Amino acid sequence: MSEKLKASNFPALGLKIGSWERNSKHEGDLIAKFYYAKRKLVWEVLEGPLKSKIEIQWSDILAIRAIIVDDEPGILEIELNQAPLFYRETNPQPRKHTL
Repeated sequence: MSEKLKASNFPALGLKIGSWERNSKHEGDLIAKFYYAKRKLVWEVLEGPLKSKIEIQWSDILAIRAIIVDDEPGILEIELNQAPLFYRETNPQPRKHTL
């Protein structure tokens, strides 16, 4: 396949990892991104002016389960074989990617 796959972005209402939980307060402050070419799932969490990222390599995913009930938000459960990578922005630069 010569055509490069583009990333897919999905707004989320909440993210829970173990006992840690973050709920979206405003549109765009919690987004799941699937990077097909890089084979990773990235959660971006906007906290005030700073962004945090949680990166999950596809090779670290053991199981995925989708729970869908009519007229309710869906739930996506992901079981990992190791902890994801966590990044926090410390010095945001306009129009620059988060490191």
